[in-house]
Amino acid sequence: MEIFRKIINLDYNIPESLSGLSRNIIQNLLLDNPEERLDLQQILTHKWIELKANKDVKYMEYFETE
Repeated sequence: MEIFRKIINLDYNIPESLSGLSRNIIQNLLLDNPEERLDLQQILTHKWIELKANKDVKYMEYFETE
């Protein structure tokens, strides 16, 4: 039950060892208010994803053609 309480209360710690960009995307994915969370387009264009993603992945092509 402890894990469920932590999830509901957004009780988490992001390790300091993670980069600023990775911490940023995690924090913005775990926001309590769904209206404030990153949407799919924002996730795919987040700087951390752009730096780490394989540019040959087909889902990227889908968004580039719209």
